[in-house]
Order: sequence, then C-alpha cells, then structure tokens
Amino acid sequence: MTERQDDLELVHAACAGDPGSGTALMRSVADAVWPICRRVTRTEVEAREALAAVLAQVGARRFERLRAFDGRARLATFLVLTCREILSERLLRLLNEDLDAGWSGFESMFQADIHRLIKRRLPGADREDLRQEAYQEISLALIADDGRRLRAFQGRGAFGGFVLHMADRLLIDYIRTFSKRQRARRAPPGSTGGETVPRRSRLVSLEALPGAADQLPDIAGGHNSPEEALIDAENERLAADAGKVLRELARSLPAEEALYLQIVLGSALPRPAREIARLMGRPVQEVYRVREQVKRKLEETVRAHPAVRTWRMAETGE
Repeated sequence: MTERQDDLELVHAACAGDPGSGTALMRSVADAVWPICRRVTRTEVEAREALAAVLAQVGARRFERLRAFDGRARLATFLVLTCREILSERLLRLLNEDLDAGWSGFESMFQADIHRLIKRRLPGADREDLRQEAYQEISLALIADDGRRLRAFQGRGAFGGFVLHMADRLLIDYIRTFSKRQRARRAPPGSTGGETVPRRSRLVSLEALPGAADQLPDIAGGHNSPEEALIDAENERLAADAGKVLRELARSLPAEEALYLQIVLGSALPRPAREIARLMGRPVQEVYRVREQVKRKLEETVRAHPAVRTWRMAETGE
C-alpha cells in the first residue's frame, strides 16, 4: 500500500470516528502546522494558542474540513494548505489589533506566494530589480491607510485567494505604470503615447496553459521554509495534472472559442473587450457571448476534474 493510500485510509477512519486514527491525524496536523503558527505570531505562547485553535477547528465535527482530501496530494501538503487558511483568519484579526505585528505575520505567510506571482508576470534573470521594486510597491499599497485593503476582507471565500487576487491587481497596475514611464523616456520630446505592455512579458499559448509545470519558476530569493518547499514541489505535480486537463479542454473548443482563449491568455495584462473584438474580427457583443461560453466550460471543467480543483486550491486557497 502506498503512502497516499495510507493517508487516505487514515483520514477516512478519523472522519468515521476511529479514536486512534483521530489521534494520529491530530499529531500529523500539529507537526505540519507548528512552524507556520510560530511565524505568524509574536510569542511562543501565542503560537501555542494558535495551534490549539487550528487543532480545534480541524477536529470539529469529525474532521469535516479534511473530508475533501482525496489522496491526490500528499496529506502533509493538504494539511498545510487547509491550516494556513485557518491561520489567515487569526492573522486578519491581528492586523486589526496590531498592524505592525499583523504585517510581520502577513509577510511570513504570503511573501513567498506574492514573489511567485510577480515572477510569473515578470520572468527573466534581468528583471530581478524590477521584481523587487514591484514587491515593495505591492507591500506599500497593502499596508497603506492602516492596512485598509487587507481589512476590507468580508469573509466571502478564502482569505488567501482574496490576498493573491488583490496582489495581482496591484501588480498589473504597477506593470502598467512602469510601462508608461518607459515609453515616456523613449518618446521624442513633445510626443505623446499610450501605455504599452513590456515586450518581454510572458505570452501563454493554448499549448502552454497557466499552471503547466514548466511555467512554475522558483520563488525569487530561494528562502523557502521546509513546508513552503513541500508546497512548491506538490504544486508542480498538481499543476502538471491540471495542465493536461485544461489543454484537452482547449483542443476540444470550437475555433471561435479557442481563438478567444488564446487571445486572453496571450496577454500579460487584461485586454478590453473592444481590443479582443478587433483581434477576433467580431463585434464587441459577440465577444461577450463567447466569453460566457468559455467561462462556463472552464467552470464545468473545474467542477468535474479533481486535478484542476486540487490545483486551484493549492494556488489560491479557494
């Protein structure tokens, strides 16, 4: 029997009420989550309180939070992802109570994820300074006005997904601003021009959909904690599985929908509908129709395939 089969049987037995399995599972949770608890709290006492809260939530209603575990990911990875979301709730309260301490905990939990996001949009060895500047700009925006953006979370969905979505929007704004500055520097005196997309931004084709293993670069800086390294390795495997499913979907789409998807994924920045319509040679109202068709098929794929669903959880915390 493989390790993952053992893990799956352990979770099923614990959910069914077996005391020995429940104790073993709790021990696994504590081992996986303690390092994170220590980094997102100010003292060891607070860390132990955080761990106790995590264990209480994980064990509630016969491990209800763990019933989604299907054995595709390693149990340790699944536990870390699940418990990070529980700790995010505690982190949000800390941000409201003590911004400095909350921000320190926030960086401990999300810095690596944000660096990964930045490196995907700004790849290349020659862009390290630009990536560092982007991270600083995102950090300043998140902490501005006493952390207003972070404190705006209303509890809908996952806090991790909320953070990464916000960081990505701020990153896109930064890329646009940087591109505009570069264009202004190159423009002859007295000339004007609009924004441009950096020439070396990554273009994604239908044969290399987001999440393919070869599009998951190492986190800038290389200062991963052991559990972050574990998550990264597992994410690459999950992304490869999800990529296969999504590429199959892309190949099955009618030509019009495939063209729309290629245009959307082939841009480092969001394209307005009128630009997509121009590239497709279709009226704008047709673009909205095609978009809804593609969106529906993507949503059906996510629901139908555990590989994509598990990958999305690993990537966004959703």
